[in-house]
Amino acid sequence: MLGQFRALIRRKPLHEAPPAGQQPDNTAFNLRKAEKRHAAWLKSRKLCWRCKKIFRNWHHRDDWGNNVPSLRHHNIADLQRSARSCPICELLFHDLDKSILSRSLLKDQIVRVKSAGLVDVWGDIGTYFVSSTFNSSVHATFNCYRSGSVNRSTNSNASWNLVKEWFNNCEECHESCGALVSERKLPTRLVFVGADDSQLRLSLSQELPKETKYLTLSHCWGGKKFTTLSSENIKEFQSNIPIESLTKTFKDATVITRKLGFRYIWIDSLCIKQDDDKKDWKYEAPLMEQVYANSSLNIAASDSANGDTGCFFERPTSKVLGWKVWSGKDSGKEVWDCAPFNWVWTRFKDNPLGGRAWVHQERALSPRTLHFGAQELAWECRQRRTTETFPVGFGAEFLTTPGSAAFTASLWNDQNRSHILSRWNTIVESYSVGKLSVPTDKLVAISGLSRRFASTFGITYLAGLWKEDLLLYLLWRIGHSNRRPKQHRSEALRAPTWSWASTDSPVWYPSFIRQGHNELLATVAEVAVDSAPDPFVDFKRGYVKLKTDMSGHGLVLELEQQQIYAKFGAKILGETLMSALVYPDYQDHDIGGDVFYLPILRNRMEGYVVVMWGLILQPSIAGDFERVGSFRIDEEDLDAFQCALKEAASLDSHLFERFTEVDEDGNRAYTITII
Repeated sequence: MLGQFRALIRRKPLHEAPPAGQQPDNTAFNLRKAEKRHAAWLKSRKLCWRCKKIFRNWHHRDDWGNNVPSLRHHNIADLQRSARSCPICELLFHDLDKSILSRSLLKDQIVRVKSAGLVDVWGDIGTYFVSSTFNSSVHATFNCYRSGSVNRSTNSNASWNLVKEWFNNCEECHESCGALVSERKLPTRLVFVGADDSQLRLSLSQELPKETKYLTLSHCWGGKKFTTLSSENIKEFQSNIPIESLTKTFKDATVITRKLGFRYIWIDSLCIKQDDDKKDWKYEAPLMEQVYANSSLNIAASDSANGDTGCFFERPTSKVLGWKVWSGKDSGKEVWDCAPFNWVWTRFKDNPLGGRAWVHQERALSPRTLHFGAQELAWECRQRRTTETFPVGFGAEFLTTPGSAAFTASLWNDQNRSHILSRWNTIVESYSVGKLSVPTDKLVAISGLSRRFASTFGITYLAGLWKEDLLLYLLWRIGHSNRRPKQHRSEALRAPTWSWASTDSPVWYPSFIRQGHNELLATVAEVAVDSAPDPFVDFKRGYVKLKTDMSGHGLVLELEQQQIYAKFGAKILGETLMSALVYPDYQDHDIGGDVFYLPILRNRMEGYVVVMWGLILQPSIAGDFERVGSFRIDEEDLDAFQCALKEAASLDSHLFERFTEVDEDGNRAYTITII
């Protein structure tokens, strides 16, 4: 049985050299100064002998994925006792699924520590996920220190000193964080915070110097009514914004702005009129790219589900979230950063704010983001991620996760076509998980990133996809656990059915199509999207015509033995294809009804079987086709599938007559229009 607790351990040299071309950090951000600064609480704690064994065998970790060697740790009862003195046991135990503790039969189960085998995914040889499994049958000196102190409040002097160190270090040492990535242009309006609340007012940027610096705010609206800018109060707000009328999050944001030495902040609902038939919003929405990219810092109210919660939290200072393990060896000292497995995700993404779709581009485009979380403060910029637990940084492998400023910054100098495809697909996968209060914002909320892609790489945007390599972008799919009812697909017309933007469900792309050799089985005969006046925001209608010599109709059936990622298969001419997996786009798919199978490509990777990918279509009311799903078929069934498609098309030629062309040699080709 796979255990529910894991630790994230990163080994790194005592003094890491900066990446090529990057200035070294000469401020308080080095381990020696950090150690002196926190001397009061840097009290050594001893590891238990079983945890020492983990680090003693660290250099043999490449074999752990195969359970060789098998590192036996405490049983659960002993782990609980050891957690009182051993800091690593403490991390493991407190991250343990509490339901396990209530099951007395598991108390004597042994914890076996092994590598989770994800090193190749992250590509950083210093990072390993140490997972724990419960099984009926885990010569150096080690010292362990708290890696960083969590202050009583995110609004304490100590917290502000740390934030200012992060900010000053970034400004002085991170060249890429200060580089302009778009034309320097101020937002239409900014909130002037002044020296105190009495000076709070709305300012027009046309009256300000072009070089005026400002902050931005990312926050959850939370479905509650609160004071916003409108046509009625805009004149009043230009004189004074009553501080008592604002939410706690907005009040805290003004405090943060002043504390960091700034006088202006951009807050969406106070700088964009929320009435006026959305005229002002439609004008401002396309400017989001410049608003966030040109800000000095983005404030993220990460753990605030609505405006009542705010940015400041009280925390117990006794809670330890991370430890540093130091090993004294003949070859010198080594240090490991240790934290609960999900620590990095909850700090930067898995929180109330991270569930908003809009926040994806807000984080990605901002040069710096300061997260105000309930557990601790966290910082991310284009070159670093840090928290109170790890104030000098944790690891480069988590720097470039989707949605981070570093991930986005790494895109713009890479002109490799396959990399562009892969990165955009990764952005879509991450973005599509987020929720939108207004479903028609699907393209709008990512328009800042799509504009940047188009201008940087000179490619053509088509309602969430790109004209270049369009066939590959068509192959998004939805896992069966994420499918949502059909009415959620397009309550208001916002994208063609062949675009992922037509659905509210999280989508993902097959990893194989980004690698290996792709043999295209269709061509794009024509594509047109009417998205005037703004192709990155608006959509009226669109279609794509695909030409292929292979298409036919069949059924979708529910699999008797369902898999984790698919529960439907294909049936053509009465024959069930054993390796075929079908991914309907919505829950109430007509199981057993006729569909058309349209193969798009065959993919071969070295060491892997050939896999065919394609779309599932149904006739539309207008007589064309709509996408209703996607499919994959493995090598073992490819020949049978292709023969069945051709036979089905021949037997039901009347269904294909209006889409069929026959050349002088009698070969058939189909031109299919998908709307």
